[in-house]
Amino acid sequence: MLVLVLLTGCGLKNQGHTATDDGAGSAADGFSAGDLVGKQGPGLALFSSKEVRQAYRKKCGLPDGIELPDINSRSSAGINAESNKWKVVQEFDEGSLCLAVAQDKKAKLWKWSDATNVCYYLFRYGALEGGNNTANGILCYKVDSCEGCAFDFIGESPKSWDDLAIPGDVRMDNKGELVPGSMDNCYACHMHKYVAPRPKTYELAEDEGWPKQWRQCAKDGGVKWVLPDKPYSSVAAWEKRSEEKVKTPAACVGCHGKNWVPSTDPERYAGVFAEAFTANGSMYKIGPKSEAQWEQLPLEECIKFLESIGQKTAENISRICEVKTHKFSVGITGNGFGSVGWFEYGVVKYCDGNSNNLTCDVEYREPLA
Repeated sequence: MLVLVLLTGCGLKNQGHTATDDGAGSAADGFSAGDLVGKQGPGLALFSSKEVRQAYRKKCGLPDGIELPDINSRSSAGINAESNKWKVVQEFDEGSLCLAVAQDKKAKLWKWSDATNVCYYLFRYGALEGGNNTANGILCYKVDSCEGCAFDFIGESPKSWDDLAIPGDVRMDNKGELVPGSMDNCYACHMHKYVAPRPKTYELAEDEGWPKQWRQCAKDGGVKWVLPDKPYSSVAAWEKRSEEKVKTPAACVGCHGKNWVPSTDPERYAGVFAEAFTANGSMYKIGPKSEAQWEQLPLEECIKFLESIGQKTAENISRICEVKTHKFSVGITGNGFGSVGWFEYGVVKYCDGNSNNLTCDVEYREPLA
């Protein structure tokens, strides 16, 4: 099933494809591995041609004739609006309440599907005149497997699929660093297809049945990315899949399954992972209140898990793993002496007082700042 995840995904930051009239870049097709190694210089580019991009879509199993949503309705269409067989399934305001990345932009999530594929197009847009402040990430997955394809574009809203970058499209500046016009590294965060670090994305995850796919992709060793027939040296990272799956902590199995595939780019993944644990993150806003909830994860097991997925930092340990105990005065009908159970703020360990004014010790993990 094809999907774009959300809100952290492809087409973000300072990356995206800048197309020419014929869709070709300034470098010829078929660069061999290592062509970019050690080479620096302004305008150094490695872009696939229009024909290579069309062949990539065919390899992904996308049918001929599929069009992007109408360029004039991408930002204005509301929930359930349709255009060229795409449908708006979620919309996001700017700010941390809705988005984990690129919080200065608004976004619409468009969905297209057939019997074999599902694609999600995350269209991010800003307030700059001329429509040049957009980020366009499309992830497509097979309905019955964890095979995926990725497309990307930053800048002016793309007119067609031929304007979208594909894995391997690269441009470097005179310092040898990637600049706008490069394909975003979707593989860094989308190991299990979808990402839901905010309540708005988790809400969609439940509606679209993502948790089931999280579990299946983790079991299968992560997403297997379809790559162009003539891959460039820069696609090597897309081919990497974890050789050893990490055991998911018992407190997290309900949503994520028994296995977890670590990101092959933990530094980039860190922003998405941590954002889920902020005050506006999905782990705090929509986490289920049950005895198997993440808040019940033992300290040592939590730290070990962070280490196994490359996210063991002092801040993560302090805010995600360490439990703080605070006292709350609450009014509860009935005898609360020695009671243990769930309370609004976490796990009630002990209460003392009378039936109308209990003082309780409550253990909970604080959200990241």
